[in-house]
Amino acid sequence: MLAAAAGLRAPDPSAQTEKTLDAAVRRIVGGLVSVDTSAGDQLDYTAYPAAGGGALDGVMIDATTYVYSSGATRTRTLVALVPVDEALSLGGTLELRAAGASLQRSTLSGDVFVSSPVDTTDAGPLEVVVADETAPSVGQPAPSAPVPRTAAEKAVAKAAYDAALKKARKKYAKAKKKAGTSKRRKAAAKKKYARSRAAAKARFRSAVADVPSAAPPAAPADQRVFRTMISTDTGWVTA
Repeated sequence: MLAAAAGLRAPDPSAQTEKTLDAAVRRIVGGLVSVDTSAGDQLDYTAYPAAGGGALDGVMIDATTYVYSSGATRTRTLVALVPVDEALSLGGTLELRAAGASLQRSTLSGDVFVSSPVDTTDAGPLEVVVADETAPSVGQPAPSAPVPRTAAEKAVAKAAYDAALKKARKKYAKAKKKAGTSKRRKAAAKKKYARSRAAAKARFRSAVADVPSAAPPAAPADQRVFRTMISTDTGWVTA
């Protein structure tokens, strides 16, 4: 696992290194995502390494299956983590988020952790966060009668949406150029571009939606203090 994460972080891996990494990632995915190859179905993936330098290391994997008979595709995401120090065990909490929304929360334990796959076919940018501390959260107002957005607010939201799409297109073009002849890096850049567009659309919908009016705050509750470990929206994505 440590070797796979380190290899994925390498800026310009050799063909042999990419072949070794491909085998390592497919071993992780193989036992959790089934594919009927006899029917012509296929499995592809994009792997995102942890930033490195922390007590934990690992990868987040987007596994996409292609069903030959229907032409349908489905993406499921899983996370594999290990402690950098082999003398230590995993602990704390892991959460997988899509565009800020929680998709899965797991308790870390043992020497190796591999999460169950989560459907992220239509999800925005993904983020893996971990926590080992708790803190009281602040109560949030419960929703009430909604208030429509003004025309000016909607215009600002549309301008921000257009700017986000323009920025995403520029980053995608730059990433494709940087990928060179690597098909997997080109595929990773395309997937990141798709997630960026989805996130921009989600932000736009939220910005033009009616606003709930204030209500008495809900009771406080304990909440984990999370820190980002892996993100599809920062750094160079490697496949």
